[in-house]
Amino acid sequence: MTRDSRQNIAYPFPSIKPLDCRYGRLRYSRAAHPPLLLHQSGEVVKLREGGAIIGLGGVVPFSEGAVQLNHGDRLVLYTDGALDCMNSHGEYFGDERFVNAVIAWHSVPMDTMCERLIQALFAHGGGGSPQDDISVLALEYQGGVAANGS
Repeated sequence: MTRDSRQNIAYPFPSIKPLDCRYGRLRYSRAAHPPLLLHQSGEVVKLREGGAIIGLGGVVPFSEGAVQLNHGDRLVLYTDGALDCMNSHGEYFGDERFVNAVIAWHSVPMDTMCERLIQALFAHGGGGSPQDDISVLALEYQGGVAANGS
């Protein structure tokens, strides 16, 4: 990769700091669309701390956030192509539809949830080639509940 090509790359996923696996503490800084924290209950929280897309030029400050994960919570990361997937009527899949799909499939196995999300995106787009890359990554915390509640 040349220096010039590196300057034009936008990195869509957030920076995930080391996870304290014992207590479920996660530090992060997003660099694009906010990742979703899907609680085992089905509640979704958008992790908003961070900054602009990395790679668009210039040095920009990034704030850092922290969340507490409990057993069964999922972190859902995705590229903008997931939200920008367009159908033949010019309608984007969009943030609301994506979040609703994640909530609807919160109780199925994680790999099934990801497969269904990708299938829903392609169905929305009419089965043709997407206009942009589509990536979905989900992680499920299998540790215990925080000992100190912090």
